[in-house]
Amino acid sequence: MNDRDQLVRRNGRDAVVIYRWEIPAGWEQEHHIEIAVAQIEADGAVLVRSELLSSWPYRYDDLVSELQRVGLDVESSTFQPEADNYTVVAVKQQVERSRPS
Repeated sequence: MNDRDQLVRRNGRDAVVIYRWEIPAGWEQEHHIEIAVAQIEADGAVLVRSELLSSWPYRYDDLVSELQRVGLDVESSTFQPEADNYTVVAVKQQVERSRPS
C-alpha cells in the first residue's frame, strides 16, 4: 500500500485522492492524468472534484540533456529505472573563468 491508497486528512477534512492515467501507444503523443479528490463530509456525503491534465513525458536522459542545454548541472538525483517517482536537483553550471596572464 502506498500513500495514494488511503484516506488522508488535510485542514480537518477527510478525502481519498484518485489518479487515472491515459497512456497512448506512442511515447511522443499527449498523455492524460486525471486527478480526482473524493472528500468525505461530516454527514457521510461524498463530494468529488476532478481535473484532467495533459502531459508529455520525457526520459531521464532527455531531462539531463535539456538541463545541460539551458546551463544547469544535476547536483543530485534519486533516479532508478524501476522507480515510479524520482527527484532531481539542478544547479547553475559553474563557469570557469580564465585568469589574465
